[in-house]
Amino acid sequence: MNFENVHLNLSGNPEELTLEEAIMTYRDIQNGYHHSVPNISLKTKEYNGFINKLKTLFDFVEYDMSKSKNSHYTKFISNQCIIYVSGNSSDKFVGFYAKEEECLKLIWDIYKEFREIKQDVQAYTHSFAMVKGMLDENTSMIEYDNIEYISKDYYPYIDTDSMFNQFFTGDENILLLTGEPGLGKSKLSTLAIKHAFENTNILPYDKMAENENLDEQFISIAFVKSVDVLADDSFWRKMEQLTPDFCIIDDLDYMLTKRDSEVNSREDAVKNAFLNQFLSFTDGVEKYKTKFIITTNQSFDDVDSALLRKGRLFDILELRKLDKEEALKIWLANELSAEEFFNVFTEHEVLQAELGSEISKRLNNRITCSTEPYLKEQGISMIQKASRKKQISL
Repeated sequence: MNFENVHLNLSGNPEELTLEEAIMTYRDIQNGYHHSVPNISLKTKEYNGFINKLKTLFDFVEYDMSKSKNSHYTKFISNQCIIYVSGNSSDKFVGFYAKEEECLKLIWDIYKEFREIKQDVQAYTHSFAMVKGMLDENTSMIEYDNIEYISKDYYPYIDTDSMFNQFFTGDENILLLTGEPGLGKSKLSTLAIKHAFENTNILPYDKMAENENLDEQFISIAFVKSVDVLADDSFWRKMEQLTPDFCIIDDLDYMLTKRDSEVNSREDAVKNAFLNQFLSFTDGVEKYKTKFIITTNQSFDDVDSALLRKGRLFDILELRKLDKEEALKIWLANELSAEEFFNVFTEHEVLQAELGSEISKRLNNRITCSTEPYLKEQGISMIQKASRKKQISL
């Protein structure tokens, strides 16, 4: 959407305004705010970044007239512009009005930083599994809207933008993500795909440069759904044909450990076969550009030394829990109360998976009882006992 296509006068759609809004609109026009861009949509996380950046540029007076988190209404007024915001806990509708067209253009450009994602980018996924001893491949598509919610705020100890830029464009093929379950390892690999959507100019594999018939870039992703796939020759031949931008492998533990000179079990044979194929694919004369993002609970001390070689391994990241302050920042960004946060989380550290789950419950707009107790009898829910048992065993 071009700025020129949305440049409207405040009085353009009076029939869509309530009486109160019409009066405020009239007064704004009388006060010189003639230039406008009304009814722009933003997700709450996008809106928070957008409005916070505007606050650094304009001396706003803020009027919050919200009735609840699902009935949001705020007005920001400065000498140069006025911002109206309405909506609910997940979606915001913003209208911005300015006295000068140059000011409106500045606000529009800032808006584009937070919202202008290429929705026409296609991401093709190839999921691989072994079915009855044969390689099975299922192809589908990932829509940007389905991964838009993934937030880099869950990784305050990593500059994810800089990391992905370097990983996508560098020579190294492998990024290992380690740590206990629930720290967001799989989410970080999905965040990499989101970054690719938003920055197709730095995809690992520039398909347009090698195929002049292509009109636009597309993202190709391989997902490995079973360990046996990795030791199968047909999988690696398929990878050579596809040359995907990314290959995501979750929960790869034993397969990364040092190769054994003596094969004592089928697991040893599968592991050795995988490592030999993997090392060949990620190095040598016919080195491919596919970036492997691998999650594991395995200690990096046990990883086969050949994987650690410079030029092959980008990094091994051991993810950690969030401290209270980091978790609270994410909680508040979703317009949830600090009091409720401290009632829910009593430990000094917060597991990312638990934080995300609690936030999702409260942003569930389909029902009003998403956080109400549903057990009428104590002791019948086993989830706390199961979680405690799992922590003890780690």
